[in-house]
Amino acid sequence: MVTRRFQIYLYVLYLLLAPVVLYYVYIQDNNLQQLATLDYVLFTIIMVVVSLFPIVINGTPILFAHGVSLVIFLTYGLLAEIIAMQVTVVLLMLRLRVSKSESYRLPLNLLIFLIGSLVSGLAYYSLGGTHSISQPLTFTGFFIPVVAYVVAKYVSNTTIVLITKRLLMNEKMKYFTRETLWDVVSELVVFPLGLILFILYYEVGREALIYIGGILIILSAVLQMFYKSQQVNYYLQKASEIGHQLAERLDVEKVIDLFTEKIFDMLPIEHSFIFDVDENDNLILIQYVKNGKKRDHKIDFEEIPSGEGIVYKAFQTKAVVLYDSQEHWDIVTSQYIPKTCQSVLAVPIMRHSYVAGVLVVTSRKKRAFEKYQLMIMDILSSYLAVAAENARHYEETKKRSEHCALTNLYNYYYFETVLEKQFNRLQYSKEINNLSLILLDIDHFKRVNDTYGHQSGNVVLCEIAKCLKQEIGDRGIVARYGGEEFVILLPDVDWKQCYQYAECIRLAIANTPFPLQNDLSDKTDTQSVSVTVSIGIATAPEDADDAQSLVRHADRAMYVGAKQAGRNRVAEYLK
Repeated sequence: MVTRRFQIYLYVLYLLLAPVVLYYVYIQDNNLQQLATLDYVLFTIIMVVVSLFPIVINGTPILFAHGVSLVIFLTYGLLAEIIAMQVTVVLLMLRLRVSKSESYRLPLNLLIFLIGSLVSGLAYYSLGGTHSISQPLTFTGFFIPVVAYVVAKYVSNTTIVLITKRLLMNEKMKYFTRETLWDVVSELVVFPLGLILFILYYEVGREALIYIGGILIILSAVLQMFYKSQQVNYYLQKASEIGHQLAERLDVEKVIDLFTEKIFDMLPIEHSFIFDVDENDNLILIQYVKNGKKRDHKIDFEEIPSGEGIVYKAFQTKAVVLYDSQEHWDIVTSQYIPKTCQSVLAVPIMRHSYVAGVLVVTSRKKRAFEKYQLMIMDILSSYLAVAAENARHYEETKKRSEHCALTNLYNYYYFETVLEKQFNRLQYSKEINNLSLILLDIDHFKRVNDTYGHQSGNVVLCEIAKCLKQEIGDRGIVARYGGEEFVILLPDVDWKQCYQYAECIRLAIANTPFPLQNDLSDKTDTQSVSVTVSIGIATAPEDADDAQSLVRHADRAMYVGAKQAGRNRVAEYLK
């Protein structure tokens, strides 16, 4: 972000430097009479018209007016070229409708082209170049100075632009980028036409302005359209690549994170908001990213009336909503959008013809988004909807395959997988020192089913599952082992701690009354039933050398040490 003070410095620097340079060039040239001729005015008009078709890459305009500026320089001198170029830059900035926050670009570009004109002119004169057209155009006396003029202007302008981006935007200085490539292409195309225009003007006069000037204008417009078509193809290819990358992600959060990362790379944005739609058609913010980094940001939607605001407009119309400046969207209720933003784009995330969410991106620049970018964002949002839905289905399927449908605990299949992994951590990688296992069985569970019905038995299973998760928390993995048996795996927990956990579980279950309805009776009253459990524990490496032995020994401790000893107790494995 360019500070206000720095912008003032740029204006002051230009206002101090420009008169000095113009006066110096005037003293050396002292030729103002030709600037009032019709031909010079026509050259300047052609130069301005050509500049109205710039290629803008990363905020930097690439002009095709250098061919005309070359003719003006060779015909009228350095002062005439500087004046024409300065007028062209001013009109170009007006054409680009630079925002107030970026008004520093006017003095900055004027300085860049002023210095570029001065450096290229000095290079031309240093190699013996003149403005006399009465002599024959020789290779050493004309073409070498002209080539030096073109190269010096390109190197000067490019170097100053790179230095400026380094100082203002902290970008690395790279000479070989898409921006410089298009700059070189424009020079290679326009430079020969500039020479042809100069030679024809020298030979036939003003008619050359009509022929070559018209060609330059048409060429500039064609190149601009070609560049835009290339940009569309580039973005379509990137969108396709992003779509494939999104489809490879099987986690909803990772899908959204990747999507956000890619749109920040593609668009000149500072903020992004992704909203999900719940079953009541309320819009819930699920992600907020500022300058590429996720932020905690909650919105109280009670402050934003349903049906109002930018996000609701995109949701209701099922169409892209775009505001090019703050004065347009500021009248809409949008408390969550920072007031520093100018351009706002809201894209509905469509899935099966209904809106599954809304994406909102913002930029500090006015008119930050091109039309083709709206199309690309619409495509990417569809990719996001499909990828997120597939990831959600995968997560749900995976959860069903790993969890018990009744108790929502992990099932035996998943427990076995985790048990093997944890045992490898104990035996091979030495990441943990102990691995303890608790196996518990509900005492007289068949009596509960026979007395109160199987539905009441299911209630007991679910309540015990809740109790186990509450007691263990994040310290271990709780799973339903089968029937009325549960198992708890405790990584890096020794025998003593494991016994304490088991005893706490036993007491918690024994002291908890379970409210049950007798499904086998006509009475619908609720009865409080007490349930106890028998628990066996084993700890590796002391009690077992492999994963299955750990389970068997805990099972043996439960049946021999707890069940046969009278139930409702904790027993350790004894060799």
